Amino acid sequence: MRKVWAIVRRELQQLSKNPVPLAINLLLPILLIVALGQINFGGASSGNFAISIPVITEDTGAGAQTFKAALQQIPGVTLEEMSLADAKAHVQTKGDRGGYIVIEPGFSQAFAAGQPAKLTVVTSTDSGGQVVRSFVQAVANRFNTTSLMVQSAQAQAQQSGQGAAFNAGAAAQQAQAIQQNAKPAIDLDIQTAGGANFNSFDQVAPGYATMFVILGLNIVATTVINERTRGTLRRLAVMPVPRWAFLLGKMIAQFIISFLQVAIMLAVAALFFGAHINGNNIVGVFLLVVLLSFAATSLGILVASLIKTENGIRPVILIVGILGALLGGSWFPLWLMPDWMQAASKITINSWAMNGFNNLMIFGQDLSQIVPNLLALLIYGAVCLFIAARFFSFTETA
Repeated sequence: MRKVWAIVRRELQQLSKNPVPLAINLLLPILLIVALGQINFGGASSGNFAISIPVITEDTGAGAQTFKAALQQIPGVTLEEMSLADAKAHVQTKGDRGGYIVIEPGFSQAFAAGQPAKLTVVTSTDSGGQVVRSFVQAVANRFNTTSLMVQSAQAQAQQSGQGAAFNAGAAAQQAQAIQQNAKPAIDLDIQTAGGANFNSFDQVAPGYATMFVILGLNIVATTVINERTRGTLRRLAVMPVPRWAFLLGKMIAQFIISFLQVAIMLAVAALFFGAHINGNNIVGVFLLVVLLSFAATSLGILVASLIKTENGIRPVILIVGILGALLGGSWFPLWLMPDWMQAASKITINSWAMNGFNNLMIFGQDLSQIVPNLLALLIYGAVCLFIAARFFSFTETA
């Protein structure tokens, strides 16, 4: 037993030498719990808040009941069962409801089979419609996020079962592949009463593309760390290769990967799932993809310049990726968050990118209205790249 306790003491001493990963593992779940609580309940905590949403239930199976139960867990939300004609009258004629939900036939069967379950939401054009849209979309995104996490966990468990050692770069690539091939649990079709319609892929596709671009920074960061550890960078230091040339080469390579990743995902969402990317907004979407890729790549280069070990890279990328997705609107629409969280989200790349994507794909705005988002991403990337060039070193000790 003395040998066992000696090993325990040695491991604890190792942890004390590098306490940052341990602190993040302990604090990150608390931060997520607090933030998620604010998102789901911050706008509905008042005892005076109440909203009634008509529901047309054309599927009475377990999946439909599960979704309705999740929606009714939001304080102040009440679901009213009624006919389609009555629901339309309340929303379009009387104007006393912000929208209604149609649970389509086959919803539960598709949900149980792991296929996208069809749900239609029709909302008014006023603030009541925005509230209904936000609540339903938030619950649908929660189901989609859970489905994606389950698929990722299953893939990681399979890899562990095969005895494969953990590799941060391989894990990031595997997560990206899973995300690109994953199907949403809820196929949410949101329509405006008497107007044009949009669907959940207008939020989900750019949201998860943005999140996985940030998480994918593990690849470029760990590559730089490994080259520094193996002495490759030390050999470059004695050659006529300036720091800026090395960093620019790394950045361009990762930029191409990030750009293709986001562009392919958005193209698939538009071609096969009806995401609203068309001649009216394609230039704006293209510029957002370019500047998102630039900002994210520059951030990855900055992390690799400031942190010298692979163990230090992982928790930083994790906290930037997860909190960036949470605060920046990758998981939930930005307008669902309380004001203080919307203000805090401005420190993330996700927020500026998602606000631009939402304005173009959901609210139908034009290029001139997302110029602040484009400038913010450009400045974000330029600042990160400038700091990276200042602190980058070819050796571990410099």
